[in-house]
Amino acid sequence: MNKTIEHSSMRSWSIVPIALLLAVALVACSGSSEAVQYNNRGNELIDEGRWQEALTELDKAIELDPDLPEAYNNRGRAYSELGQYERALTEYNKAIQLNPNSAVAYHNRGRVYFDLEQHEQAVADYDKAIQLDPNNVMAYSNRGVAYSKLGQYEQAIADCDKALELEPNLAGAYETRAYAHFELEQPEQAFTDWAKAIQLDPNYAAAYNNRGRAYIHLKQYEQAIADLDKAIELAPSPGKVATAYSNRGLAYYNLGQHERAIADYDTAIQLNPNDAVTFYNRALAHHVLGEREQFLADLDKALALAGDDQFLTATIQQAIDLFGGP
Repeated sequence: MNKTIEHSSMRSWSIVPIALLLAVALVACSGSSEAVQYNNRGNELIDEGRWQEALTELDKAIELDPDLPEAYNNRGRAYSELGQYERALTEYNKAIQLNPNSAVAYHNRGRVYFDLEQHEQAVADYDKAIQLDPNNVMAYSNRGVAYSKLGQYEQAIADCDKALELEPNLAGAYETRAYAHFELEQPEQAFTDWAKAIQLDPNYAAAYNNRGRAYIHLKQYEQAIADLDKAIELAPSPGKVATAYSNRGLAYYNLGQHERAIADYDTAIQLNPNDAVTFYNRALAHHVLGEREQFLADLDKALALAGDDQFLTATIQQAIDLFGGP
């Protein structure tokens, strides 16, 4: 029982393209001039990452003109950036109610459904955005991401192809297509696309992470570590860097460098203490080193975190049954 578990086909790292939410063009706003000014200022503050300040401006815009759809859309963007997804949905619903032909609002609501892991609803909203705007490159690209999450890799590739037809330099579409090709056991196409994504965006942490994860799958551990070193250097948030540390730990484990694996797993768990796979893999490293107490403690924690993942739960339980006795 020394078989590690891979992070669910690399899906623990978000592969959503960096170009994320389509802003409403300022000239598109209807409504009173004062309300439009507040809305435009809110939009600018969102682009500057000043989301709470943006909400103040957008609240004023809506107070002055409760029927201004662009203000609700932008307020949804701010709430989404703050991780307040249910409130963002409420805003997008209102924006769509006021303007049912807004491809932007449907696209942005699809992004929220994606973040809530409601991928089928995300696809439905991207469908509507594309129906309203057949040249909406980000709707194609992000629908490709959602299809990947649903395991519909051929559809993901088709959407990325369309996105790249519309915007040939979209690094995120290359990254998503690479992921889909790899899942379809087409590694040559996958690595070509990862190389292109990194060429277009040398700071694309997710591309390094997912390519590193692919190298682990192919048992090319040194190449994996080089990519994961880069992913750790570039990762934009603690959650993302936690995944890179966990993946690098897996590479070290497979090289027989169990102390280094445990060090990386320790860091990953500090950054994300709710990842059952990392606890399980750290348990195996402790087991190889004869550290029984730590091994059993990590198995217990992994089991508690496994939730509804039947495969992971069964694997952890098998390890406990085999080695948990006195």
